[in-house]
Amino acid sequence: MQPELTSIPVTPQDLFVLCSDGLTKMLEDTAIAAILSRASDDPHRACHDLIEEALNRGGEDNVTVIVVAWGPSAVTAV
Repeated sequence: MQPELTSIPVTPQDLFVLCSDGLTKMLEDTAIAAILSRASDDPHRACHDLIEEALNRGGEDNVTVIVVAWGPSAVTAV
């Protein structure tokens, strides 16, 4: 198996989301984007809100989320 690698420019205040299909099966991309937008200055809050919303919609699978903020004053939350 060969991994697929992609390179993109990173700017301050970018957020990176690593999640299980327990999140993406329960929330559409637009819902995920809206939650991230509301909590853009707090990655910990974004994780909490994403998991909470997936569970509120039925949480049919394990929900795992990591949100990492990029920038000089960024805080990382798991």
